[in-house]
Amino acid sequence: MADALGIKAKMGVKSVATWATAYAAVDTAIPFVDESITRNYARVQRSALLGYGGRESSDQGVQTTQGTVNFELDYNNFIPILKQAMGAEAGGVITITDTIDSLFLWLEFEKQVSRYRAGPAKATKFTISGDANSTDPVKLSVEYTCRDVVQSATAFPAITPSTPDRVIFRHLTLFRLGDQGDALAAGDQLPLQSFELSFDRAYKTDDYGSALTEPEMPLAPAENDFRSASLKLKFARYAADTIPAWKDADTALQCAFLFSGPSAQTFGIEVPNMRITEGFDAPIGGPGPLVLEGTLELARSLAGHPMYTGNEFRITIV
Repeated sequence: MADALGIKAKMGVKSVATWATAYAAVDTAIPFVDESITRNYARVQRSALLGYGGRESSDQGVQTTQGTVNFELDYNNFIPILKQAMGAEAGGVITITDTIDSLFLWLEFEKQVSRYRAGPAKATKFTISGDANSTDPVKLSVEYTCRDVVQSATAFPAITPSTPDRVIFRHLTLFRLGDQGDALAAGDQLPLQSFELSFDRAYKTDDYGSALTEPEMPLAPAENDFRSASLKLKFARYAADTIPAWKDADTALQCAFLFSGPSAQTFGIEVPNMRITEGFDAPIGGPGPLVLEGTLELARSLAGHPMYTGNEFRITIV
């Protein structure tokens, strides 16, 4: 048998409605960079005193299947991934729901020796990041918690991803940042150097006992705290005190990104309500231009907001 090679790897997904559902054949191929989904078992140690210092063998306990999948973000393939992580999608607009009780994914990876089927899976965290000085495209990293992972000799389905037009930083045709006094406009445009949008569902993932028929299997992740979202921004030049003044005044801010692809596709992020929590102090790092960078905390937007009323951010892929 030939050795398994990463260059031959494939990833597919299938949306399913329940956590404990049986494997469903993946029907959508997703281009990916790497993955680290791993099944581990707790070890139940022995503490009884038996007259000697060495332990007897431990026993296998409950299982946990978790890991991260990294992607090069593109305009064609990522609505299923982001919809499952955020909760809802209509017309290419992906929005955040308070809970995701009936939307999971089966993930399948072609590893040649076997097909690894991980699922049903729930995205617990993700980040989207881009940097003008990087040779990488805009990246998406998703952390998953899965009910189980199994190996199969069955052939990987005959599915291929759409030709990926990747989201590249040079496609950033619009970045606007301003207060909430009115809608963002051309005067709010700023030359962004890099960004990182992070979203964490704050799930509890360590409850077990699936109907007591499989007590070693985890229950579906459930909201365990308020979800959190943050945005890191970096500007290569410090030319005005506007952003530091917003920090000092604890000003409520809004921003919008728009990437425009080579085939008229767009990828947009809108953030209606955020405040600066750290940074933007323009430290002197040497003889070169001073840099402004910092972190903002995202929050729900309220009625009457000039951008939209709703949750912390929304993504549009059209």
